[in-house]
Amino acid sequence: MLSKNIQHQLITLILVACTILYSHSGQSTESPFNSYLQALAATTHGESSTEDVERLLDFYADDIVYEHPAVGIRLEGKQAQRQGLTAFLDSYAGSAGDSQVEVIDYLKGPKAIAMRLNVSFMQQRGDSVEQVSREQLRIIEVKENKISRIIDYW
Repeated sequence: MLSKNIQHQLITLILVACTILYSHSGQSTESPFNSYLQALAATTHGESSTEDVERLLDFYADDIVYEHPAVGIRLEGKQAQRQGLTAFLDSYAGSAGDSQVEVIDYLKGPKAIAMRLNVSFMQQRGDSVEQVSREQLRIIEVKENKISRIIDYW
């Protein structure tokens, strides 16, 4: 049996290969999840509030599962998401214009989407503020028109 690390690397490799093979190059990269991504970006700046978190949570199923395999995080349920998201509100800086989630490419299946994203925001670190910008892969599964699972790789 393969180790979890090797399993995750294989899944990532397969998704990246699928994204390359079926890329939308030359076409619009506007994701079918644009409203969700705007709500997500609204939770990552210095003016973000618990109301912004609640607007984001409206997209989630009650039994949502969030996973970040590289750091070993797994949060289950909407309440756990709420606590996780609000815990970071004080660490963000800047205004709404400093925070964005841009879709680089995506691959959509019947009940899931894999998106390659460029995520940027300002973060408070001690006495200084730094611009954070990273490329990441986000896999979203949908059940009954709600996001039921998110897997992040960055």
